Amino acid sequence: MKTQNKTIGENYALKKLKEFGYKRINIKTSAIRIERIKETNYERKFWSFKNEKDRVNDFDLYILVCLDEKNKVEKTFIIPSKIIGRRDLITIPRKSNRDYYLKGYEDKWELIK
Repeated sequence: MKTQNKTIGENYALKKLKEFGYKRINIKTSAIRIERIKETNYERKFWSFKNEKDRVNDFDLYILVCLDEKNKVEKTFIIPSKIIGRRDLITIPRKSNRDYYLKGYEDKWELIK
């Protein structure tokens, strides 16, 4: 399943890249994850991406592809590497009541131009 998710996300991003040209880009894909808190019966849905901190200067941009429960692309984030920095884990909530630091980078394909 993990390999299939990666292929879906990478193929989607590569298709978009052909429209804009090429830069040094790291493409990551995550299926939706569900964390249940037993005491409150609350479900937290999010995507999680592992980042290799030692490769922080290898890329200009990150493309994070978020898949829904049916392995369809739900959200895509195009983020400059300076925003990601040296984080080893990037987590994106499905819904957030607060101003999430990556929210402004959703579908920012123009950053690739």
